[in-house]
Amino acid sequence: MPVIKDFRQTKNISVKEYPDSEIEIYNSLLARDGDNLVELEDKKNISQLVKVLSKFIKSWNFTDDKGNIMPINVETINLFSLETVTEIVTEIKDFSDGLKKN
Repeated sequence: MPVIKDFRQTKNISVKEYPDSEIEIYNSLLARDGDNLVELEDKKNISQLVKVLSKFIKSWNFTDDKGNIMPINVETINLFSLETVTEIVTEIKDFSDGLKKN
């Protein structure tokens, strides 16, 4: 009998703007993550891109000024510079593409 499980792989990355950052990303999404989302290549709609990005991030070490871990959601990601968002998206794409080649 086939076993159904989360087949995704993860990778830890850091972004230039936050050198001490630790972000764990997935290489792909599950069907449940796809509701109302667009392809990563559609960068014309930043709000949709940020929504997609929030689904690819498994964990991170970003905190608020009181030391509490910030939630991985659209509101928090919207606080990043566009450069940081682009860097994370590029890391996810490279990670996913690299796994597909193997």
